[in-house]
Amino acid sequence: MAPTPDSVAIEILDTIAVACFKLDGEGRLIYISKEARQSLSEFGSVQIGAKLLDSFPLYYGTPVPDLLEEVKNTGKSLSCEYISPYDHFWMSIAVHRVDNNGLIVYFSEIEKAKGTQKELLSEQEKLHANRNLLRATLDGSLNFTQVFEAIRNNNHKIINFKWLLQNNVSKESSGHVIGKLLLDENPGVIDTGFFDRMIAVTESGESCQYELEYNHEQFNGWYHHSIIKLADGVVVSSTDITARKLAEEKLLDANDLLQSVFDTSLLAISVMDAVYDEEGNITDFRIKVANAELEKQTNRKDLVGKLYSVEYPGIKQMGIYDTILRVMDTGRSEGFDYFYPFEGINRWFACMFVKMGSSIIATNLDVTNIKNAEFEKLKILNLLEQTEELAMIGSWDYELAGKVMTWSEGMYRLFNLEKTATLSPEVFVTYVTPYNTYVTRRIIKYINSGLGPFDETIDFKIGKSKKTLRLKADVVRNLNGDVERVLGVTLDITAGKLAREKTKKLVKEQKALELEKQQQIFKAIITTQEEERKRIAESLHNGLGQVLYGVKLSLNQLKFGTDNNVVDNIKTVRQTENLLMDAISESRRLSHELMPKLLEDFGLKAAFEDMAEQFETSIGLFLQFNGPDNFRIDPFMELAIYRMIQEVILNVVKHAAASITKLNVEITTKKMTVLVKDNGKGFDVNQSGGDGIGLTSLRNNLKLLNGSLQLTSGLDMGTQVVLEFPIQF
Repeated sequence: MAPTPDSVAIEILDTIAVACFKLDGEGRLIYISKEARQSLSEFGSVQIGAKLLDSFPLYYGTPVPDLLEEVKNTGKSLSCEYISPYDHFWMSIAVHRVDNNGLIVYFSEIEKAKGTQKELLSEQEKLHANRNLLRATLDGSLNFTQVFEAIRNNNHKIINFKWLLQNNVSKESSGHVIGKLLLDENPGVIDTGFFDRMIAVTESGESCQYELEYNHEQFNGWYHHSIIKLADGVVVSSTDITARKLAEEKLLDANDLLQSVFDTSLLAISVMDAVYDEEGNITDFRIKVANAELEKQTNRKDLVGKLYSVEYPGIKQMGIYDTILRVMDTGRSEGFDYFYPFEGINRWFACMFVKMGSSIIATNLDVTNIKNAEFEKLKILNLLEQTEELAMIGSWDYELAGKVMTWSEGMYRLFNLEKTATLSPEVFVTYVTPYNTYVTRRIIKYINSGLGPFDETIDFKIGKSKKTLRLKADVVRNLNGDVERVLGVTLDITAGKLAREKTKKLVKEQKALELEKQQQIFKAIITTQEEERKRIAESLHNGLGQVLYGVKLSLNQLKFGTDNNVVDNIKTVRQTENLLMDAISESRRLSHELMPKLLEDFGLKAAFEDMAEQFETSIGLFLQFNGPDNFRIDPFMELAIYRMIQEVILNVVKHAAASITKLNVEITTKKMTVLVKDNGKGFDVNQSGGDGIGLTSLRNNLKLLNGSLQLTSGLDMGTQVVLEFPIQF
């Protein structure tokens, strides 16, 4: 019987003493060479059909299982070296995939190349311990730790990197990648420049650390990378810093917000760090933060980093520096008002100092204008006291702490009181008229509590006389801003009040006369205009209309012979007839517009109804009339109102391009309100000054009638005009 190829191969393998075996797709032994059987039989049972790793379980602690699995899955032939877990000898293994996912495994002992067994065992134990320590260290780290070997082409140029080692964190994110190529698994390293950095470290030997946002493959975040050269490759340690980056962004946003608040404050704000000597004593304060208002007040943008007392030595003379030291010592905030006459500043400030750790927060508000106003008020009060006797004025002072009220001579004269009388704010309510009791009790409350300034005019019954007195007061504050006193003046304005009432009456009468005069003028203008319009209307109607009508009758009576021009003549006659009819209609329309007969005969309601019918087709005008059916007023007022509304409607026709227009008329016993609202294109009231559609004459005429006009409009929003007329009927 002829030998089979398999039997020949087996005989050859046994002859050359090669240690090898063959596994099926399930990892079972289906062949084992003579040399392999002798090598493995020392450590376990070697049975055909048994699973290799079940027979030799210690191999689970070596690269062998992973190597077998990878060759089975990829079909690539792989090899590696490892220390046998049974005799601690160095072994070399090569694995190839054959038919039906079967594997051929070759292995040999390479102990002689590693040294004597005794020496190697010692080194192996140390190496094993170190490898375990390294593995435990790497796997216990929260960082991604990976070791890569450079892959070079024939020109010795690096074209890729291969994974040699990875820790558990790396496996969790990337899976098992040992032996795989970097660019196959993570091509995004090209676009981000990470691949170039790995090459640079491998070639130069110079380590690098940097942060990178990597949003490729399964990664999406920020990472801190440390790349260190190792042999012909690199060790990469990476830390996920996404949370930190997000926190930094939020912190930057918070800082920007805080800076915005600082810079928009009307307070000059600074933060200063205490500067200490060797003995721990504060020698000065270094400006750490200065907001925009402080830079504006000092006209300096270089304060940050400067020493406070060096830049502003006047703070020591003013006692400000001692105050800050006291705040740092006690931790209690302090504030006060002060005038600063140094370094060319010469301004009043209200300050506050607050301790924050080893720093001080200083705020300063420029109150110069407030102080000047207070001084001016005091000067005015002093002047009033000097002139009160001549001007029928009295002044008073109420001290809040002691609840003591003092009056000037003028006050005693105004109230006919002796100087021995007991004084308090409640004395005012004793003389007040019943109508002013509530106001008087309110100002008494203001005086007792120092709530603030007041200015009231009150009627008092003093003896048999009625006096109108003006009580005016203001508060005086101390350096801490607390109210100390209330200073007031009382003016007898009885004569002035009577004079004002008389003047007011005269002014009212004068306005009435002026209004009557204006209405008379307006009436004369309207009358003249209407007479002229009536004359023109009659002329158009009785003149042009009658003549044109006669022409029409004449043309209708023309007779022609039966020549070739008969048809053309008839056509011409008909065209002429149509034109004459149009002329007649136009003359009648003009006549109607110039002199509204309905208005004269039936009043505004009938005229408005006719107006709505006339413009219903062109602008969709419809009327809503709320008022008496027989409503009539002065004829000239009717005509004036009609002309104004007519002008508004014509403006809608000319300018609005509207399809719906409302005309609402509301009649009450004292006024007429007319609303005209359209859905047209509208206009910008501000840009046109409110008179963009020719409403100037309307405003002038309304003013003569003591009426009013309100205009509302906007682009593509339509227009609304509201006119109000005072009427009597």
